[in-house]
Amino acid sequence: MTPAAIHGEALPQSKLNATLVKRIRTEHAAKEAEKRRLDALYSAAAFAKRYGVSVPTITKVLTYETWRHVRDD
Repeated sequence: MTPAAIHGEALPQSKLNATLVKRIRTEHAAKEAEKRRLDALYSAAAFAKRYGVSVPTITKVLTYETWRHVRDD
């Protein structure tokens, strides 16, 4: 029978521990939640609803397919 593998902070070369791993995962989850919130707020669908136009209209504006003559300052 093979002995159990050593992993995690039991490894001498480990730079992380359980507390740091939990912190990393918590921070990443918070970032993902914020990203989802911002994606919903700034999506083409959200802009279309906000300005009363279609999603393709917003997409064309954002890709400079239409309103090309208006430049960002």
